[in-house]
Amino acid sequence: MTTTTQEFQTIEIKDGDSVYPVKILNVNTATAWPKASEIERIMDINTFDSGKKVRLKMRGISLSQWTAVEEKNPILDHDEQIDSKKTELYEQLEKEAIALKRMELFEIATGKKIPGATKQEKINWLESKPAADMDAIFIFIRLKLCNFRPEFGSADEEMLDAYERYLQGNSEIVEPDSADDIFSALSSDFCFRFQRPGDDYITQFKMRHISSQDFREIELETKTPEAPIVPFRDALTGSLVPGKTSRNTKDPAYLAKLAAVAKLKTLRILQKCLMFEIPGTSDQERIAWIGERLIGDVLRIKRYIEEEVMGVASRYNFF
Repeated sequence: MTTTTQEFQTIEIKDGDSVYPVKILNVNTATAWPKASEIERIMDINTFDSGKKVRLKMRGISLSQWTAVEEKNPILDHDEQIDSKKTELYEQLEKEAIALKRMELFEIATGKKIPGATKQEKINWLESKPAADMDAIFIFIRLKLCNFRPEFGSADEEMLDAYERYLQGNSEIVEPDSADDIFSALSSDFCFRFQRPGDDYITQFKMRHISSQDFREIELETKTPEAPIVPFRDALTGSLVPGKTSRNTKDPAYLAKLAAVAKLKTLRILQKCLMFEIPGTSDQERIAWIGERLIGDVLRIKRYIEEEVMGVASRYNFF
């Protein structure tokens, strides 16, 4: 069993007229990146009529847990519902899928089972509760237990914002003397930072740059599989159209391959960019290790790599 070991550094920064300490966790080893199950948050819900607070102790949602819930409760593509008669059925299935996702995430986060012997009984229980309270709980789960970035920023990121301003104001100016110097400076290591809601510190990942060749090799290894070809069926009549075929993008075997390729691609990207070795003796073990991290941690790091690290690499190929 891997034990999480975290070492913090504290620096003093000046932001305007204020000087205050900033606490930073440098994730430069695998053991410094905690499992989702090790991240705990407390939510207090006021009960105004009695003057009491309901305190919920909840745990983080991992990438594997979130993915399993999504795969188990898919929402159909609305574009495929061409027949207007199917609209009501689609809306019913969408509503049920969302309710089932909420139900499972609630149980994972709180560790408490929702009453009911069947899925429908559990959904009925969920929908019988005050909408405002349930919405507040699920917003809390998304932001504080998943680490999904809020649409318009967050007060929890004030320390991060101040630190970023401090770094920008104290950036070193590099004036290259040669072409080699230009690309030596541009291909230096990257640094991604975030502040999880509820953390009193900044989490920092230093990363290696990724070359265009590295990126091409990853793309070749993780090519998107093709969906199987099946006879074309008219959406309105349900009848087969002779001589016409289509791709079955809902085929279970195809979807499994698609998910496996996506996981492998994430692994390869993180292996190239992270400064530490991902634990495991096989790709499956390494993928499982990543799957135990907070869903928002992994997605935010991957997005940063794709937009900033790989984005820089791809800009070299502008001809």
